Amino acid sequence: MSETGIDALNLHVSDWTPELVAAMHAADRYAFAWDTQDEATLAHALVLGVDAVYSDHTARMMGAIEERC
Repeated sequence: MSETGIDALNLHVSDWTPELVAAMHAADRYAFAWDTQDEATLAHALVLGVDAVYSDHTARMMGAIEERC
């Protein structure tokens, strides 16, 4: 990935596993998760350790992030 200039992998939240997130971080790459629409899914993505989440509900997203920081 680094040879082609790819800095991040953006996958549906259900595709991420702790091992895949760790592999991305070990490769010095970012893990982005999309479709994190509800509180439980947002919390799960953050527990996995992804670097960014995408949600249509910014208040929910920010609330989930604030709870974990």
